[in-house]
Amino acid sequence: MARLEAALGTRLLERTTRMVRATDAGNASCERCAQILSQLEEANAADWSVRAHDVRVVCPSSRHLSPRVRLFIDMLAKEFERSLARQKKAKS
Repeated sequence: MARLEAALGTRLLERTTRMVRATDAGNASCERCAQILSQLEEANAADWSVRAHDVRVVCPSSRHLSPRVRLFIDMLAKEFERSLARQKKAKS
């Protein structure tokens, strides 16, 4: 918690030997995190097949880089296909 507070530059919790209480910044941070989690859950529940778009990858011509990009794209396509199959299976 101390590292998080240091990174944010503010105290999120007031701590004593008898209690721990959220500061105003801590409450605001907690509310914002809850909103973000809610948005992530909505995104995960969305029907991604409706939002499918082409992805363009531009990279320099390199015999070392190009095979890795192709491998990444192939892996991404397979994962997308698995995701669609899981969604179809969940709907039925």
